[in-house]
Amino acid sequence: MSFPPVTPMNITYMRYAAEIARQGSFGKASASLHVAQPNLSRAIKDLENDIGIEIFERTVTGVKLTPEGEEFIARSQKILDRLDSLENMYKLGKDEPYRLSVCAPESSNALCAISQFSQRLENEKYEIVYRNGNAGDTMRYVSSGKYKFGIVRNNSEYNDTYNLYYSKLGLTYETLSEYEDMLTVSRSSPLAQCPEITEEILNCYTEIILEEQNNLSEIVYGLKDKPRSAQNGRHIRVFEHASRVIILSHDINTYLWLEPLSKHILDSYGLIQIRCPVNAKYHRDVLLYRKDSAFSGNDRLFIDEVHRSYNHQE
Repeated sequence: MSFPPVTPMNITYMRYAAEIARQGSFGKASASLHVAQPNLSRAIKDLENDIGIEIFERTVTGVKLTPEGEEFIARSQKILDRLDSLENMYKLGKDEPYRLSVCAPESSNALCAISQFSQRLENEKYEIVYRNGNAGDTMRYVSSGKYKFGIVRNNSEYNDTYNLYYSKLGLTYETLSEYEDMLTVSRSSPLAQCPEITEEILNCYTEIILEEQNNLSEIVYGLKDKPRSAQNGRHIRVFEHASRVIILSHDINTYLWLEPLSKHILDSYGLIQIRCPVNAKYHRDVLLYRKDSAFSGNDRLFIDEVHRSYNHQE
C-alpha cells in the first residue's frame, strides 16, 4: 500500500494517530497529547481522508486498528522514531551520548529490560542511570524531571489512590503487571517439599523483611502496607535488597515474599517459588513518565523493552 508524501502537517497527525493506537482510546490520547478531543478527532478524520484509508475502528471500550491502520501505524512509527532520533542528535550534538535515567524498585524485570535495551544500542554512545527507589521517591523524581522514567510497585488495594496521585503530579502511567506475591525459599528448605503450607507451618520459620527508609508514599500519602509477617516473633529485617536473597539462599529456615522471578534468577540463587494463599498479597507494577514527555526513538525502544521483559519472564 502506498501513502502520500510526508508533510509537516501529517507528521503531526501521524504522531496523534500513533498515540491513539498506543493508548487505545481517543480520550486517553487527548489527555497525554494535551489536545482537545474534538480537535483530535477532526485531525484523524483529515488524516484518514488524506491517505484514503480508515485507521481506527471505534468499539464500545475504545478503538482498535483496522488492518490498513496497522500497516500505516507501523510505517509511521518508523518515520517518527527516525525523526526523533535526528532531532535528539541535533539537540545534543553528534558526539553527545544518549542518556537514560530510570528510578525503580529492585525488580528482575526492570533490570532485564535495561540490560536488553543497552545491547540494542549497539555502537551508540550512551549513559544509563538506574536508581533503586521506593514508590514515593520515584514519583517525586519523575515528576520533577530528575529521572525520565520510573517504575512503581504498589499494593493493588491502593490502585485508585496511586492513580489519583499520578494525575495530580502530572504523570502518565502504563500498567506493566499485576501479580500475586510468591512465597520464596531455598530449594533445600523443608518448605519446598511441603504439600500444603499453612499459617501454623509458616510460624515455624523466619521471615526476611525489607525495611524501606524515608518512604514518601507512606510519609506523604499515608499508604502503608498492613503487616503480614509470621506471629512467632522471629524476623530478619534488612535495608538492602540483595541481602534478602543472600540470606535466603544460605538459611533454609527463612522465607520471604517476592514478585514472580524468572527461571534464570531462581536457578542462579538456588531458590524456588510457591503459590501460597497464606498472607499473600497482590501488587501492581507501573511505568511512569511525565505527561509532557517528548520521546526519542531510543526512549520508545526502552519502553518496548520494559513491556517485553514483563511479558516474557522466562
